[in-house]
Amino acid sequence: MNQSNTLRQLENILDEAIKNGDPKQISAPILLAAMRLDIKPQNIMDFYELLNKSEAEARKLINIPKIDRYIKVIEDLQVLFANNNVWSTPWSNFLPQIESANILNTLDALANYLHAQNPQLLVEEEFLEQLHSELDSLIKETSASNLSKEVKLFLIERLEELIKAIRRYIIDGTEGLSKAAKSLVVDFALTEKRLKDEDKQEPIFHKIKSWGLTLVLAFATPSPWDIVGAVPDITEFWYPKLHEIVTGREKIEAMILKNSSIQEILENSSNLFYSKEMKRISGKDDVKALPAAKESTESLSE
Repeated sequence: MNQSNTLRQLENILDEAIKNGDPKQISAPILLAAMRLDIKPQNIMDFYELLNKSEAEARKLINIPKIDRYIKVIEDLQVLFANNNVWSTPWSNFLPQIESANILNTLDALANYLHAQNPQLLVEEEFLEQLHSELDSLIKETSASNLSKEVKLFLIERLEELIKAIRRYIIDGTEGLSKAAKSLVVDFALTEKRLKDEDKQEPIFHKIKSWGLTLVLAFATPSPWDIVGAVPDITEFWYPKLHEIVTGREKIEAMILKNSSIQEILENSSNLFYSKEMKRISGKDDVKALPAAKESTESLSE
């Protein structure tokens, strides 16, 4: 299932570590390899942050029977990794406890619940790499532009926040990327009127503004409950490919050049990326229920 939330990320990481990790090897490199991170001591902090955020996300779930029992499983996992140094403890010390405590099935069930209440789709790694490259190019263009020093700094800082969201994707997922894009658009809305006309007329200014609006629209998956009266197969949603986003951005930049407001652009561009999905979940395909957990979640509460 193409979900993007911390609980799913944690389950996937532990699942891969169990499948590929050598029980005799030290634990930290196994976890970092599963997270696609360099084997550096500081990077293991991302794993512990993911653990803590998973607990926080589980606590936000509403109307889940016996949720405390699910959360207790995560708390026990936190204690396990807190009491054992992953840089000196072999993976064999963690492996039996993770498998015997039914941890993966618990995380799987919680991830499904979270996705049902707050659906976020997984963005492919290739897309993130391409977007990172585009943002790097925008920073270089901004630095070489005729913008005033203050506006250059303002734009570069916002672009770096988007890059940071890409780097933290393993922890914050699509929601973090979406928040960074929204923050960029809000900052534009709050500061644009105070900027000099010569800065606002620079091509790179329009280009970055259009990128922010485009990413907000691209990641703003509509709530399925607003469209149909049942839960659709969330995996039917898609995120556009980068070339489709670039095409959409060009259309949005054209609106900016016509002096359209941010609100007008968002209203007129809301169907740029979602026309296919609207048709798909409005009755033309069968509506499906979310998949069940790997094992009955009821067994966890017994």
